[in-house]
Amino acid sequence: MASKKPQTNLATSSIKSPCNVCGKEYNVGAILNRHVRTHKPIKCPECSLEFKDYEIPQHLKEVHNNMSMTCGICGYQVDKRCLMIKHQRRVHLKEKNYTCHICNVNVFGGYDLKKHLVKHNPVKMYECAHCQKRYPRRTTLVQHLKIHAGDKKKVCTICDQRFVQKASLNYHMTKHHPESC
Repeated sequence: MASKKPQTNLATSSIKSPCNVCGKEYNVGAILNRHVRTHKPIKCPECSLEFKDYEIPQHLKEVHNNMSMTCGICGYQVDKRCLMIKHQRRVHLKEKNYTCHICNVNVFGGYDLKKHLVKHNPVKMYECAHCQKRYPRRTTLVQHLKIHAGDKKKVCTICDQRFVQKASLNYHMTKHHPESC
């Protein structure tokens, strides 16, 4: 009868491996490998700009309009079936399943309700260290910080001018290239 090897629970193992780039430690090798890939820039297959691996899908969508599913009603495009279903429920079926307990406004989902509730709290907790502008949401501050970093990854496909924010690119398109809008 063969003896069984002792099993180690990888999720609670005390043996940790550090990332050789930032030093962050992980218990599971596969998770460390996935983390290490976030440090290595990946070239966009369309324009050869470099991005972190998780930024490529967003860049392909926004700049190169690479999508795989199209809504049969309005032509909206996404790359995942679950996002298409969500789009159709939100936009075409006008589902609003969550209600604000303060003002009784109805919204589509839990995330929308969380975003809405920020409106009822006047405290802007997140402050920019560069210009002291304050924001109610951390995600809005992160977007704002890209302005100071000069992180211009939104590119006009007509004149190659670069922008930090999608809204700035959209404004540029309507002002300078209205025929393509």
